[in-house]
Amino acid sequence: MMRQAISDRCYDEQIVGILKEHQAGLSATELCRKYGVSDAPFYQWRSKYGGMTVSKRLKSLEQENGKLKGLLADAMLGRLDLARDARKLLSTGRGEDCRDLGDREQGLFAASGLRTRR
Repeated sequence: MMRQAISDRCYDEQIVGILKEHQAGLSATELCRKYGVSDAPFYQWRSKYGGMTVSKRLKSLEQENGKLKGLLADAMLGRLDLARDARKLLSTGRGEDCRDLGDREQGLFAASGLRTRR
């Protein structure tokens, strides 16, 4: 069997396989010696992946990824709304837009992370 240290670069499938060997009756010490990992990562894996199959873990990661994508989209929309509102507030009402702002207003835009139209 491979005797390389896999603690930092171990795939979910490998981790689940190691945990299945443990469930089959091999001791944690034997498995750690066999795969070249210390006890700490093994027990972390067991608490994180214990009882899960690879497909269940993949499904949970996909759900988490979907939630994070939704949060990112909301944040990006919020930033666009702020930029639109800032342009309205800084508009002089004479047909000028953010391209004609003075130094002070340009500094406000730069500090907020918003960009003016060029």
